Amino acid sequence: MNENARIANKGYLFENFRLFHLCDRRGQQVETHYHEFDKALVFYSGSVDYIIEGVTYSLEPGDILFVPHNAIHKPVISDVSDYERAVFWIRPGYLEEQSREGAKLD
Repeated sequence: MNENARIANKGYLFENFRLFHLCDRRGQQVETHYHEFDKALVFYSGSVDYIIEGVTYSLEPGDILFVPHNAIHKPVISDVSDYERAVFWIRPGYLEEQSREGAKLD
């Protein structure tokens, strides 16, 4: 397992942001969890529903999903195809710190 995958699996964030490309196998089970960082996800392929704070979102390729820090969430990966996505972890407060007059990011 490469270093990015190992860090992604543990949910650590040591920088202001981190970008990962991940692919989970069809039918893989992921437990409900939360992170102390914000997460933006770009869904590439597969068949997955994403549950955030009890609300279910059925993702389509090209969808972008935002999961705020400390939000309880989990993907429900179908047994039809692998679940491929890019994940962008962001330290809470970082977007606000980067905002400028007329260009608020948070």
